[in-house]
Amino acid sequence: MEVFEAYVHLGHSHASDKPEIDNAQFAKLAKDCGIMKRGVTSTDVDICFSKHKRGKRRIDYNTFLACLGELAKKRFPDKDDAAALEAAKDLMVEHGGPTLTGTKSESVRFYDEAKKREEEAKEKDARRERRRSKTGVVDTVEIRKEQSSRRLSDAEVKAGSLEEQFIAFANLGRTHASGRAEMDGAQLVKYLKDTGVIGSKYTTTDADLAFARVVTRGARRIGFDQFREILQEAATKVYPDSSTAEAFTRLSESVLAAGGPVLSGTVADDVALNKAEIGHVDERRVRRRSKTGVTDEVEIAKAHSRRMEESKADVEEGSLQWQFRQYAQLGRTHADGADELDNSQWVKYLKDT
Repeated sequence: MEVFEAYVHLGHSHASDKPEIDNAQFAKLAKDCGIMKRGVTSTDVDICFSKHKRGKRRIDYNTFLACLGELAKKRFPDKDDAAALEAAKDLMVEHGGPTLTGTKSESVRFYDEAKKREEEAKEKDARRERRRSKTGVVDTVEIRKEQSSRRLSDAEVKAGSLEEQFIAFANLGRTHASGRAEMDGAQLVKYLKDTGVIGSKYTTTDADLAFARVVTRGARRIGFDQFREILQEAATKVYPDSSTAEAFTRLSESVLAAGGPVLSGTVADDVALNKAEIGHVDERRVRRRSKTGVTDEVEIAKAHSRRMEESKADVEEGSLQWQFRQYAQLGRTHADGADELDNSQWVKYLKDT
């Protein structure tokens, strides 16, 4: 009875008033206790439960014993009914309560902010250590001082030397100063063009191939030693009749005589930026100025009125010219300087006259 009640409460969050089990609980009891073996299958258990439940979903203890007796006959076919039922009960008592199984969760680590800060600190220390291998110091302030000292070392380069010329071309086009003077492929080609090295004997293709050969793998720039190696190779092509040392000396003198980078660009024509610079505001004011000699709007209006009065005084009233002027001003909301007829005014004049 105790084992039966243990399966009654299996899977239920609240206790039931009647000790009854459903089909799933009965099947689990038969499986856990070893009854579902030796000729007893899960189908036999389901058929037995359906036959004894009599339209209900659950069975009580007495019905359970009837189902258990029927299954015990199949489980122990060599025993009589009573002995088979007792053997099934013994299996239940021996096994005890339900066998509970489930998925075991893996050992995972939840988000740990303190652990993350610790890992970030370790990564920061590793970056400092890598900087120390290059600079010899680990403190950030000391690293910046050391970088500044490397940049200041450019001032120690002898004026007019090949090193100074190299630094001038290496810094060409850069928006900020770098820790080391290095030259990329475009700067190298410009250097060779500005100094006259590139020509019929030494081409830009030769320069690109030489740069690709001496540059460190994975890098994009070369230092002064690699630059000097390229010049030595170029000297042997530019001066093939001279020895290697003599050719390099002649080429060095030639490039130093050329000076620094040659900066070129589009030169704008010497034109007025806008008409306001010469006292004009727009084209109408320019036309008015050509007639009146003034640019102020008030003065232009006064000069226009004076011209109209003067032109009227010169025409005799009742003359053909006076008649032409009357029709020319017909239908206009404002008077302008010119007396001209349009098509409608001309047709009206002919009709009226």
